Amino acid sequence: MMSFRSAAVHVAVPILLVACEFREDLSYTPPPTTTTPTEETIALDEVRIRVVDRNGTPRAGALLGTIPTLNPRETVMGSDGKERDLTMERFVTDANGEYVLRNQTIPLATSPIFLLAYVVDQEGGTIQKGTSFLDLEAGMAPVQLRTIVLEDIPVVNAGVKTALFDPEPFPRATDFFSEEGIAFDSLVYAYYAAGHAWTEWDTGDWDNVLSATNLASYAVLALGFDSSKYTEFDELVKHKQALIDFVTQQPNKLLFILQQNTTGFNWAWIADFDVPQRGLDGGFLQSAYMGDPHFATATVTTGGAAHPLLAGTMLATVADTNQDGVADAWEGWDHIEPNKPEVKVNVVWHAGNTAIFEAHGWDVLVTAPAVQVSDVPVGAGVVLASKAFPNGSRIVFANATYYQGSFGPRKALPALVLRDQIVKYISTWPAMKEP
Repeated sequence: MMSFRSAAVHVAVPILLVACEFREDLSYTPPPTTTTPTEETIALDEVRIRVVDRNGTPRAGALLGTIPTLNPRETVMGSDGKERDLTMERFVTDANGEYVLRNQTIPLATSPIFLLAYVVDQEGGTIQKGTSFLDLEAGMAPVQLRTIVLEDIPVVNAGVKTALFDPEPFPRATDFFSEEGIAFDSLVYAYYAAGHAWTEWDTGDWDNVLSATNLASYAVLALGFDSSKYTEFDELVKHKQALIDFVTQQPNKLLFILQQNTTGFNWAWIADFDVPQRGLDGGFLQSAYMGDPHFATATVTTGGAAHPLLAGTMLATVADTNQDGVADAWEGWDHIEPNKPEVKVNVVWHAGNTAIFEAHGWDVLVTAPAVQVSDVPVGAGVVLASKAFPNGSRIVFANATYYQGSFGPRKALPALVLRDQIVKYISTWPAMKEP
């Protein structure tokens, strides 16, 4: 089992993960018994998952992960990690395209478990996706088989070689890129494909995966969501010079940092940004003020309105219909996240520190909050920022909740627009690069 807080050698990356569906009706009727949902379980001797293409050919070597289900009976008030027994371990299909989960005791409240399979082969220019589900019922047969048939997803980044560092066992960034048609090589999975067990996360093979030579073969390098929560993130810090060289020594490279959490985060691997984790002099706003740096409103800066990520879209407009001092496009981002189905309204989690970003030469494109929250002044937090280098390379820090456009059943239009702009920015790099 892999540690919580715990690659590029090319590898085709077939991936299976459990996805989520949830009704927008959040009404809740307690079960007519005194037994809580977590006490109702089903024991399964075997769950056999089979992944095949449309011709019935098994997909051997598929990497399997899980994203917990959304179930209002169990998580109406938010689970924050409940029912994640399967999410701390990774699975690989055998030569028959199968993986067997054995001797599982699973809470009925997690039913149904939706299964999605993804095959990503950047060299072959293909992404495939399929789905099935496991409906848990009392008294069901202890041996279950589910087959997932893969369908093609159009690839949108042809010619833009992309690497993704996504250490989550329930790999949201892998899911995000696959769903949006961004083909990629997985740096983390390439490391484990070299023959390592999931518990062998710190061997010398990272020297090849994260070497400057290997990274230089990519146009885009993306860091997956909440990467610092997992032990593999430490390897980025150990190999920080290769990450710094990627943007400072190679022309026209893009390092795109998907939404991050402060847990275990270290800025030292980011070029010209070796600052403390957080605080008044840190990269994250957390601890600089009493208020939490999670904000429901934001403001586009003058530079942001002209940046290709935002220019010409509703995100750059200043319309304020209700005259509350906040642009319509940057409030009301109601959404529901996987496994946390209470409605959330934040535009950004874990905002960066505007003063520190600007002092280190970043162009801050979107700030938060738009109106003062607690003791946090207007604009103190970074939602979206870009760092330009003389050689044409860029780093983008994107901590807005744009990913809601791909996850969960409830989404806000501005988040969908920002998601699409981010996908276009990455997949067509460097076509949308600012002058």
